[in-house]
Amino acid sequence: MPRVPEGFAGTYRLQQARYPEARPGWQPVHTVYVPADRFSARTVAEWGGQALSLLKAHLAGPDEVAEVFGVPSGLAAVVHEMLLRKLSTEPVEDLRVDFEDGYGVRPGSVEDGHVTQAVEAIATMHAAGALPRRWGPRVKSFADGDPERAIRTLHGFVAGVVGRVGELPGGFTVTFPNVTHAYRWSAVTCHAGGIQTGTKYAGGAWWDVRDREWPSCSWSSSTSRFLCVGNYPRVKQRRGGDAGPAAAAGGAARRRSAGAPGATRPRATRRRAGGRSPSSVAGPR
Repeated sequence: MPRVPEGFAGTYRLQQARYPEARPGWQPVHTVYVPADRFSARTVAEWGGQALSLLKAHLAGPDEVAEVFGVPSGLAAVVHEMLLRKLSTEPVEDLRVDFEDGYGVRPGSVEDGHVTQAVEAIATMHAAGALPRRWGPRVKSFADGDPERAIRTLHGFVAGVVGRVGELPGGFTVTFPNVTHAYRWSAVTCHAGGIQTGTKYAGGAWWDVRDREWPSCSWSSSTSRFLCVGNYPRVKQRRGGDAGPAAAAGGAARRRSAGAPGATRPRATRRRAGGRSPSSVAGPR
């Protein structure tokens, strides 16, 4: 029988120390990105209403569930009841007010106005107990060449919510997209630390999601010190996207989907390493 390679035990101990096994916990079934200019305090309820209408139109009762999915009638009844309850009480588990792809580039004063509009909506939802379990903004990437815009939007969003609510309600989450270089890992993490200083928050994640999409950042050993979450107290997750690897491989925009050859291999590598690709639902255009 072949011998275990020399050095395995030490390497495994290092792995366990640097990347301790996460405890099983709740994860959202999807992330909904809603363009900031189309976001309001009614958005989640409206999406829930539309989803319920579709359910009633296409799966009106347990019999339809049993027929479409080929499951026993007893199970179909349980599933249908769970669907109705879920869409009535929590149609969106993870909400992102999108200032990036779904929003585009606008004049500075216009984006500032939409930040204020989003803050008002968040405050209204919080007062009504209608905030999803996770919520927050997706800001523009530093890779777009205008980091000041991303910083201004994030500052305005955080300061506005704290000013209206008195704290950052639990579940606050920031998505920082398209990290293409190791420096940006460092810069955005340090910036997050600067914002959190003196900020009162109710609990939950503070700076929880950042998209790590490009091989130049993800896989270089020279950037490993920026990938160690434990170095930064409130950076709790890193998620890798699929479009960046496809683009870096020379794929055209139309071939950068999650199923493109340039995306599937990096995604499979992440999964073997214990990572997880986010499942997301883009906001309506």
